[in-house]
Amino acid sequence: MKQPAIVLLTIIYALEPHGVQAKAESSLALLTELCESEVCECDGVIFECELVGVFSLITVSGKTSWSETEERRAVVYAINITCVYEPQNLDAVLNIMPQVQLCYRTEFYLKNCLAYPALLQQPNITYEGTVEFDQYLLTPTQFFNQTRELTTLRLPVKFIHTAHPLPESLLHNLTNLKHLELAASSTFEEISWPLALWHTLYNLETLSIQLVALHTTVRGMQSAHFRDLRALKQLKLEATHMMTLSGELFTSLGELNRLSLRLNSLEELPPDLLRMQHKLVVLDISENRLQALPRGFFNNTPLLWELILSNNLLSMPTNIIENVQTLSYLRKLDLGYNRLPSIWGTGAYRNSTIFTRQRIAEPFDLANFIDMIGDFTSSQKSSVESLNQTAIILRNNQITHFSLEWLAAAGIRCPYYLDLAFNEIRHVHAIFSASASTTCQSVLHLINNPLACDCELAWVYGTNILLNGVRWQCASPERLYGYDLQNLERADMCAWTPAWCPLSCSCTKSESSVLIINCNAARLRILSQIPRPDQLSLAESTLYIEHNLFGELPSNATFGYANVTRLYASHNRLNIVLPSHLPPLLRVLDLRANQLPQLSAGFLSNYLNNSATLTKLYLSGNPWMCDCNTELLLYTLRTQRKRIPDVDDLYCANYPNMTLLNVSFNDICKRPPSGSALITKLIITFLTILTLLLVLTLYYKYELELKIWLHAHNMTLTCCSVEELDRDKTFDAFISYSHMEADYVNRLLVPGLEREAPYFRVCTHERNWLAGAYIPEQIVESVAQSRRTIIILSEHFIASDWARMEFKTAHQFAVNERRARIILIKYGVVENMDGLDAELQAYLRMNTYLDSEDPRFWQKLRYAMPHKRGEAHKAGMLEVRGRVYVRGQVELNQLASRK
Repeated sequence: MKQPAIVLLTIIYALEPHGVQAKAESSLALLTELCESEVCECDGVIFECELVGVFSLITVSGKTSWSETEERRAVVYAINITCVYEPQNLDAVLNIMPQVQLCYRTEFYLKNCLAYPALLQQPNITYEGTVEFDQYLLTPTQFFNQTRELTTLRLPVKFIHTAHPLPESLLHNLTNLKHLELAASSTFEEISWPLALWHTLYNLETLSIQLVALHTTVRGMQSAHFRDLRALKQLKLEATHMMTLSGELFTSLGELNRLSLRLNSLEELPPDLLRMQHKLVVLDISENRLQALPRGFFNNTPLLWELILSNNLLSMPTNIIENVQTLSYLRKLDLGYNRLPSIWGTGAYRNSTIFTRQRIAEPFDLANFIDMIGDFTSSQKSSVESLNQTAIILRNNQITHFSLEWLAAAGIRCPYYLDLAFNEIRHVHAIFSASASTTCQSVLHLINNPLACDCELAWVYGTNILLNGVRWQCASPERLYGYDLQNLERADMCAWTPAWCPLSCSCTKSESSVLIINCNAARLRILSQIPRPDQLSLAESTLYIEHNLFGELPSNATFGYANVTRLYASHNRLNIVLPSHLPPLLRVLDLRANQLPQLSAGFLSNYLNNSATLTKLYLSGNPWMCDCNTELLLYTLRTQRKRIPDVDDLYCANYPNMTLLNVSFNDICKRPPSGSALITKLIITFLTILTLLLVLTLYYKYELELKIWLHAHNMTLTCCSVEELDRDKTFDAFISYSHMEADYVNRLLVPGLEREAPYFRVCTHERNWLAGAYIPEQIVESVAQSRRTIIILSEHFIASDWARMEFKTAHQFAVNERRARIILIKYGVVENMDGLDAELQAYLRMNTYLDSEDPRFWQKLRYAMPHKRGEAHKAGMLEVRGRVYVRGQVELNQLASRK
């Protein structure tokens, strides 16, 4: 027997802003027919009718509004029909109540009615309704046969007493249906949806399938379920507890914009699951058991704008980075409630973060972007501004530190929303200048993190972050424990004011934990301050200021400059470098391609030579002036060349093709004499000339005495040696004397010359002439074969004709050879000088002579004798025309024996 039915109808009306009271009264008047009916009761614009038929009961309730198109008629825009006891003819029972007109867009709720009423089949009306059957009722197969106008349907399905509560063809006639929501409840461990349930729904745009059961799993989902859903744009498969998915599941859903797989039990995903979802914009895979994403999972979803991966078991940032880096339109990323220890990648992605994108594009550049997002976003009807906002949620992970520079490096700009609450973050760094903008609409949540309130966090007081309703609380130092940063000042945390990264510069942390400040090609002339590395828990900085307009380096008093250990300043306009311009711990200094003509003595002496840290100094490409001021530079280049890698490439600007390493200081320094130097040189020159004149004067006055003294001490032999003309002569001297002085000659003179060094060979007429030989000829040969002729000038010599002949012969030879060959020795008293012939008298007037009584007689005589060096040994005989007259050595030996 059929159960009796109750139909409940509720009607609500909406009034225009003007004339609200009047229209409300008119509407109430027009409801008089319903309200005065015996089966209906009214309460304002709401009415409720209880219709009792034969073995049936139907309750109808509704809400009405004033119709602008239907004059003097109330229209119903919400109606509930509950069949308490099912009538044999539902429409006949509904006709008991006065007729009502439905609004052009009507919401309805049908419960336990086994037929679809004609009341809900009025033409030109859009119907959005819910159809529900108790767990004991089977849904009629033909229930929706006459409901082609239905566009939105919510269908609660109860898998209670049957595992198949829905007929496969139940929805096949709903050809205009656009939105379908299936909410299943079940007591079974597994359920499945009929394979053809959604076939022929060609216009369906949104499909939501939810399971309200803790211990039930949906099985058997396959691509055939979605065969005809080619217009589907939004799909929810939530809380179905599915553990696996087929890679072919969504191949027919090429128009899909939104996909939700949240609240399932997925541990892994097929790599090709989304291969046909080229238009996918929003993907929600939250609240599953995913430990990683398949590599290349988003290769076919280039338009992805929102990705929700929260409440999974993700712990590898690199896996996230390698998958999302190609998503240029990604603006919303939710990774909350996972196990991420950091946002940095490793290996090939060690310089990338979760924020990093290969390219960032504007979502609004896409046609129909708002339509693709749909109307059930996680932000719930966001404004255009919020749609363009970057939102990253990383709460409840294991992150220990964070820097706003990571956002800047990834190209993320204001506005942004960042949630880092409930992590293990002690330090949050920010040195990029954009962070200081007071107009930046940024939100950074850090509640429940062990923040260290020190100089590394003091930057926050230069921003508006604390003004955006966030709460940051100190965990250390102990004196600030529990304080909200909103209630502190910068001086409470740090004694100095942190500096921002200069405009047009980038500031990043290198792999070797060094602060890199890159100001290259920024057209800078000065640098007033740079960040200190301890703002980022670092110890040193590297500064790049290449290709700028600096005329001199920053002062070492510049904030943050003292921590620079590497300074690259090539291609500027530097013309001077002073120690006061250099950080004290500098290790690398690059000054290439500037305008440096010299390096100051302070730099070379006090800095370069004394620096214990500087290891590399680059100087090439400068117009070095090579002059007298370069001496210290040249010396330093040679002594410090190990520190200067490009020392071979330093060229003199004023000496083409000449390097500073090879140039000679004497070649480049030709100083004009100064006034004092010129006076000094003149004085020295004058004294030198005066001394020379004095020496020459003394020399000419005492020439003989000097030469004799030098010769006596063997100090002038090298300049008084025998000349080539006398080299072949036999005797050193021929002694011409009167026989009256023979005793003097043989006893004193000859032995003094022959037996004491230096030894001379002497020729005398007593020893070396042959008796009976022609005397004049022997005189000539004796003079010719002797280097000197010694004349013993005495009274007896003057009276001797032969003696005078010997003098004349010797004098003639001397005149012919133009050589001094005659040595005059005055012996005894010579008074009769008038008896001398004219030639001898003339000679005596023009030449000096030796006195035998002179104490220095022997020194003067030996000086006047020839000075022999390297001559060949002679036989010691006088030769006349080839005949030997005397054997000199024999006679010398005889004379020696007589002595």
